[in-house]
Amino acid sequence: MHRLGVIASSQATSGFDVVNTPSWAQLWWANGPAFTGKGYSDGAAINDDIPSEVSGADQAQAITANQFTHQATAGPNSTSCWRSDGTNDFHTCSFTTITQPFTIATIMKFSGSFDSSAEFGYDGNDSTNRAILRHHSDSGGKFGIYGGSWLEDTPGDSDWHLFVAVHDGVSSVLEVDTVPHATGDAGTRSIDGLTLLARHDGSAIVTAGDQHLVAVYDGDARSQSWWADFEAWVSDTTGLI
Repeated sequence: MHRLGVIASSQATSGFDVVNTPSWAQLWWANGPAFTGKGYSDGAAINDDIPSEVSGADQAQAITANQFTHQATAGPNSTSCWRSDGTNDFHTCSFTTITQPFTIATIMKFSGSFDSSAEFGYDGNDSTNRAILRHHSDSGGKFGIYGGSWLEDTPGDSDWHLFVAVHDGVSSVLEVDTVPHATGDAGTRSIDGLTLLARHDGSAIVTAGDQHLVAVYDGDARSQSWWADFEAWVSDTTGLI
């Protein structure tokens, strides 16, 4: 079972600055006691141990204090991941519309407990423009992405992974620890928001697992000059790849 290593700062041993080197459209990163946010359209920021956005554009689906649990007993390390406890735990945010192709990179583990039929790593923030990463109970558990059509692979598991979803119509791909697990049509939807660790409307809130990083890039991030350095940063700090 993969276990993530300690991340002491925004720069890994490779010297890569994961916050500032890539031009992320959005970034959520549980680094130390804070969940770092970047690119919020409504001006909200996550800068406390417990995210608690209770006003502004996202109020309808906001989490409240103490609902999003700081996980202190499981990797990546004692101060750098977040766990949904299955009770109204999710964070949602809107941002400027991103059309395909786009990339979402996620470091997380699903719990595999399947309180519901599916565990959501992330979803859109409404029912229209959606990008989804989920672990589904069918056929022993599938990793899948969605952008209008489902692109799934089996079997899934409850280990830590780097998930990279490139949404590009019929040329979409889901990579797990740099290995393509599913390629083909994932649909053509844009995204204008994300909800973490739940379905967009909060109706599928389960104990989804632990989440360390979610990064959104406008384009195919794998074609960028810094991508190899990003993968090296993941390897240096997590040992996953």
